[in-house]
Amino acid sequence: MTSPLKGGIPPFGQDMNGVLFVLSRIARWLMSSGALAYDTAFATDPNIGGYPAGALLLRADAQGTIQGFWLNSVDNNATNPDATDGSAAGWMSLNADWNATSGPGVIRNRPKLAKVATSGEYGDLADTPPTPVNADWTAESGLAEIRNRPDLAAVATSGKYEDLIDPPDIPAEQINADWDAETGFAQILNRPNLAKVATSGNYADLTGEPVFTTPPQFDDSTAPATTEFVQRALGSFSGQVTLSDDTKLKASHAGTAIQWAGADGGKITLARTSTLPLNAVAFLIYNHGAGVLNLFTQGNDFLWTGGPDAAPSVVLQHGEFALCLARVNGEYDVLVTRVPVNADWNAESGAAHILNRPDLARVATSGQYADLSGTPIIPAAQVNSDWNATQGVAMILNKPSSLGGLASGLQIELGYQPNDRGIDCGDHYELDFSMATNTFGGFQFTLNSDHSISVPGGMYLVEASAEIQAPVEDNWQIPAQMVFSVCNGYGWPGVYQQAVRRYPDLPLGTQKKGGTIGSLVIAGPLPVGSPSDHIWAGFTKVPGANTQTPLMIKGRLALTKVA
Repeated sequence: MTSPLKGGIPPFGQDMNGVLFVLSRIARWLMSSGALAYDTAFATDPNIGGYPAGALLLRADAQGTIQGFWLNSVDNNATNPDATDGSAAGWMSLNADWNATSGPGVIRNRPKLAKVATSGEYGDLADTPPTPVNADWTAESGLAEIRNRPDLAAVATSGKYEDLIDPPDIPAEQINADWDAETGFAQILNRPNLAKVATSGNYADLTGEPVFTTPPQFDDSTAPATTEFVQRALGSFSGQVTLSDDTKLKASHAGTAIQWAGADGGKITLARTSTLPLNAVAFLIYNHGAGVLNLFTQGNDFLWTGGPDAAPSVVLQHGEFALCLARVNGEYDVLVTRVPVNADWNAESGAAHILNRPDLARVATSGQYADLSGTPIIPAAQVNSDWNATQGVAMILNKPSSLGGLASGLQIELGYQPNDRGIDCGDHYELDFSMATNTFGGFQFTLNSDHSISVPGGMYLVEASAEIQAPVEDNWQIPAQMVFSVCNGYGWPGVYQQAVRRYPDLPLGTQKKGGTIGSLVIAGPLPVGSPSDHIWAGFTKVPGANTQTPLMIKGRLALTKVA
């Protein structure tokens, strides 16, 4: 604009009103704590010369979305802080950018989070417990594979006698004799000349035929035996009895095949062993019905199926059968063939019951990150120490090569102290080792009058993990400007040769907050030359800007003897 004294034209009233309206809107925006974005025309105007130090601009991403603020640290700064080509200079991001790989917004020492930390999906977890599946006899791999599965003989699945290995030699008298055979085991030696009735089968061809009846089962008299009597007495089964109702067997049932055909299940009570000969296979019982068949004994008789104790009963499912052998002192030895079933995770008994089934954690079936126990606290701009790390901030300096057997030491709770902090020493607090201190590995120590401790000489590993808490809402520097030190012999804050200390990073700003405002992690070696030395631990007193209430820490401190 040219001055009227130099030939310029005075502005119209409406033009001045427009200028005043623009200025008032700008003033109202700034007074309402509004911020401005980077303006290329403004920054490159030669009459302005760029942004001054202390200028605060909005920070935007490539799509123009507001992400935070830029703080200018140099005068006459014309560079664009939002530039992605590396030309920005002198700008500091007041809001760290997790995705930034360079520039002021980058987070240094940013931990590499597992995928599950942001997805919350069970499928993103590593080393998840295997999903239970039914065991598969033929599986060669995967969770269905049965480990240490025995190689069964062919007879185990075929049930055929011819699949047996090394079967007993059957004497010649136990195979069918061949009347016409001239050689071999089928030949009948000293074969008599039979009477006519032997080949005719006609009763009329008998001479002097006797009249007799079949003796009772297991009869040991000299009474003549019929074919049925002989078969049953030799342990074979002759004849079949079909039952559909609950039945109490008698000795007369011995040697017969008993088939159960009940529609709704039932029970069969075995005959008393005192009525049967010893070591005789008395009963073959087959469940052909639709329900469950239960086998019981009478009186003092009992069932044994191969376990350490007698069984109260034997349960036969559909398609299963049992061989019952009468023994001495009322014992029945029972051999049961079981129908294979799929393993059932919820089964509490029976063939489907899974032995030694593990109790899975809740997350194993929910897949929710919230169901995990012992989830880590992820501190900002810090990483966990890594025993295997050989470089970077995760590397443990002066790491011992071995703990050399059973470790011993002590640990003290942080926060369970006088004033919830410790002994007030003016500018810092020192821990009272007479409170909340526990030992392990048979460790011995001496409590001194100043509430410090003395320990045996040697090398010790100092390790602490705690959260820094603001007991009230106040303005705090971030990160918290707290020094933590564990020292041997020297006063606060100790000397580096005889102490394990942690100094805070430079503050990045101030935040009004209450509750947890950061974490404190420390680890390092502490040499102890003499058992008379005093070991103390403490941290700086950091008061709030407004309330003057000091910060406190909650966690634990461990002192482990390693050499």
